[in-house]
Amino acid sequence: MLSALLSQILKALPTTPRSSATVLSYLFSRLNEFRTQQWDLLQKTPFIPIFSTDDLPPSTRKGDEKGQPEDKKLTLLRYATVSDVLIQPKPSSWQAQLYSNIFDYADFGGNGNLFLKNCGVKDDPTPEHFAVAITRNYQRYLSKNGVAKYLELLSVFAGVYARLPSNYVKALAATPFCLAYLFEEKEDDKKQLMKEDESFMVRLLSLSYKSKLISIYYVV
Repeated sequence: MLSALLSQILKALPTTPRSSATVLSYLFSRLNEFRTQQWDLLQKTPFIPIFSTDDLPPSTRKGDEKGQPEDKKLTLLRYATVSDVLIQPKPSSWQAQLYSNIFDYADFGGNGNLFLKNCGVKDDPTPEHFAVAITRNYQRYLSKNGVAKYLELLSVFAGVYARLPSNYVKALAATPFCLAYLFEEKEDDKKQLMKEDESFMVRLLSLSYKSKLISIYYVV
């Protein structure tokens, strides 16, 4: 019974935030009926809708008065697997402020999000999440969040880089995601800037060296 229902849902996935929240909440109500076969199917199937808007970053999206995600202005981009998305953090959190425009988030209400967590969607990014998101979205993040935020993001990424599997490192090596300084200040200003950023730059240069990215810096 559940397998047949799940098969129907996956063949005609919801296309709006509201209908997605309804479907996911309903599946949560039947959580105790799920077995290994159903969980395995959801693990490998891109069934989570990713929505975007031209004028609102993910961290500022609001729901309606009942807490349901608004359909207005949201555009369906694609469907993602559980390993490709994260649960949307609170808008006031530092994660929402720093990670806006780099990760793909899901937010389908309390029960909808609980169902996704049972499927394997995480609250916090793993090193693999960072690598995939930076490889895919570094230009978007830099253009929308600015250089200062991007450097802060890279600093966080440098802290988890050592735990990356080699196949993710190879993908990063083909991506010009790093930043290089282009000095136009006086020599005294240059020395002071390097002194202030010495700790960060050592970690960033170490990351770049290990990834063989020294020759393909993204210069600003």
